[in-house]
This record gives sequence, C-alpha cells and structure tokens, in this order.
Amino acid sequence: MSTLVKTAAQTHPAPAKEMRPRPRIMLSVMLLSVFMAVANIFVVNVATPAIQSGLHSSFSGVQFVITGYTLAYAIALIIGGRLGDRYGRKRMLMIGVAGFTLASLLCGVASGVNMLILARIIQGL
Repeated sequence: MSTLVKTAAQTHPAPAKEMRPRPRIMLSVMLLSVFMAVANIFVVNVATPAIQSGLHSSFSGVQFVITGYTLAYAIALIIGGRLGDRYGRKRMLMIGVAGFTLASLLCGVASGVNMLILARIIQGL
C-alpha cells in the first residue's frame, strides 16, 4: 500500500540563497562618495588663484564657482535622498557619480568663468 505523505521539505522548497548585506563594503562606497564631493570643494578653494588668473576672472566670479557648487549640492542632497528612497539608493548613487564625472569633464574644458560656474552647478546637482 502506498501512502502519499509529503514531508515538510517536499511541500516547501528551500529558499534561494539569501543575499547578505555587506556593511563594510557599503560603508566604504558611501564614505568614498561623500569624500569625493567634499574634497572637490577643497580642491577648488586651493586652486582659486590659478582659476582666477587662467580664466581672467574677477575674484567674485571665482567665488561664485565655489558657492554655486556648494549651494547646488546642499539643495540636491535632500531631493537625492528622497529619490533614492523611491527609485533605489544604488541606482541613484550610480546616476549621481556618473553625472558628477561628466560635469567634472565639463569643468575641465571650460573656456570661461561663466561656463565654469554653470558646469560647477551641474556638478553640485
């Protein structure tokens, strides 16, 4: 006589390998991203005299290069956090780093202070 008794293992398949978060790697990526954004402020502060002479700009124009980036970064920080909650933090971080890199390229090829200000505001966003 055959019985059709199923064991618990047969009725409930084993769950797929659970993804373990790697907190040290995640922390390293986040700290590196924040460092990259904040270090950019310090680099431009140090390079202010070279930017001023190289682009033949006034001191106030170069100060707006620094202020525009910092203000755009501060404004976009809260909005970016909310978008990260909505669309995924990893996706938004990757979009942000890619945008930062492209804007850095624009800053590098800026031919005048106005173009540099615009590129720095984009970079801050």
